[in-house]
Amino acid sequence: MQVILGERRSMSNPLKYVMLIGSNKFNAKFLELEKELTFKNGCCVLLPYWHGMMNKDSYSNDDWEWLMAYGYAKIDIADYVVVLNVGGYIGEHTQREIDHARKRGKEVRYLESVDITNE
Repeated sequence: MQVILGERRSMSNPLKYVMLIGSNKFNAKFLELEKELTFKNGCCVLLPYWHGMMNKDSYSNDDWEWLMAYGYAKIDIADYVVVLNVGGYIGEHTQREIDHARKRGKEVRYLESVDITNE
């Protein structure tokens, strides 16, 4: 399945919240998709906390656990989640986020096609 971005927001098409998840090595793709979802679709885009992702070693274990919970809370308020699976890559943390989203009944969309029988 591939990402279906939907229609641009209007008075009859209410604001949608979307959480982008994936590896921080794809940060340029995160920014590109954030712009597209915002300007073409009128979505409110929720992103990972980049300072935390890029500087994990600078946080205490307690602070890191809080940041992880913060990320899951963003998934909880999102209408749907988009996985930035560039080149088919889905890391362990991203897979945990996907599992969390599904347990919460969230729709999970993918940037690139995936074989859902092997997920």
